[in-house]
Amino acid sequence: WDRGLRILQDLRADFLDQPPRLLDICVSAALGCQFRSAAQIFEFYLLRRDLYLAQGADRTALLARMRALVQAEIANSGELAELCRQDSRLGFHSEAEAHQYCESRLRWRQELLQQLLDTDFAAAEQAVAQNAPLPQSDFEQNAPTYALNSGWVEGDTMRWRIDRNAEQDLLVRFEARNLPYSNDVLTICLLDATGTCFPWIINIPRQGQARELHPLAEVHTSCQDDSWSADLHLPALLWNRDRKIEPRYVYLHRTVSTHDNSNPPYHYDWPPHPSFPRIRLNIYLYQGNYCGRLLG
Repeated sequence: WDRGLRILQDLRADFLDQPPRLLDICVSAALGCQFRSAAQIFEFYLLRRDLYLAQGADRTALLARMRALVQAEIANSGELAELCRQDSRLGFHSEAEAHQYCESRLRWRQELLQQLLDTDFAAAEQAVAQNAPLPQSDFEQNAPTYALNSGWVEGDTMRWRIDRNAEQDLLVRFEARNLPYSNDVLTICLLDATGTCFPWIINIPRQGQARELHPLAEVHTSCQDDSWSADLHLPALLWNRDRKIEPRYVYLHRTVSTHDNSNPPYHYDWPPHPSFPRIRLNIYLYQGNYCGRLLG
């Protein structure tokens, strides 16, 4: 893309009397900024994941590269802000009927990224220099925890547990009392330690097929007159036995409702919250800061 942009820039002088063509070049440059930003953000996420488990000199090198990426993003935002000044169409989202980005928001983003370098990065670099653990977020410090193989968590109408077997597979066991409603669904959301991978969201209904289940995973449900249960087997091959991407956070909830009323008359979740997360497109009832940590 950048090679193509250089060709377009060389042609700019030939179209100075054709404003629409100059705007085309501007749009192409803006797309280049967005592609570049996406690549840098993804690289930053992968480096952050490596930093979480790194030791010694590796941490210093990783942090240095991450700092360089943030500095590149500050420059990239400045370039895109200048393009927005030239073409007010940039950043406009027709369905939302609003700008997703504009010059003022990009300048604001530059300020936030600089604050990140001055505060969070400075604290992390100090910890690395002292060979100390990395600073933890408030969420990391305060998230509820569940120790694998520690037994049942009891609820008012259900209970559950998560175990790790000798092959490092995860086994989720769920038992619930039947309630007088037609829909009864258990949802299990799992996330790796640094939130780099897309969350696994598995829906297990009392009746019917489990949804969003990986072909390597297995779920077995059993229904009795007054109760039902589910056993979910997640083999370690799902994360290739890699500590970087194995499940380390969980959010579990049970939704019970009727066909004609989507508002659940009963809900259970762990960690407990006053209400479920807001449903958002294809990630359903999931929000990262609702999760608890898995230990062991």
